[in-house]
Amino acid sequence: MNDAERSTDDFFVAMMISMLYFGWYASRMAIAYKLTATPFLLSEGDGKAHLETVTFVAEADGDTHKWWSVNLGSYESDFGGIVHSSAAKEIVRRLRDGETVVFPGRYELNQLTGFGGRWGD
Repeated sequence: MNDAERSTDDFFVAMMISMLYFGWYASRMAIAYKLTATPFLLSEGDGKAHLETVTFVAEADGDTHKWWSVNLGSYESDFGGIVHSSAAKEIVRRLRDGETVVFPGRYELNQLTGFGGRWGD
């Protein structure tokens, strides 16, 4: 093997190592999801409504996850795990008013499961 062939082989080996490393690194990069919450209000009569369930949609780069949860009265503390407590309180107020809410910031998917206790597709 001459120097030119050895140099070409070394280049391709280095390139393959770089590609493998980049693939490994990219697979471990967190995907940041936008979170949207849509309430379902149950009428209690006299024009009042109760926040019964919330449907959540997490979206990032064409990847969409959708689930719902039952209101067990813990949304404020649940949301407080990803936003400031004052923002969590405001989000719950807006949901109780029947408003769809886009959460501030972006989140990893594993941060977004379990709101309100029971949840599913």
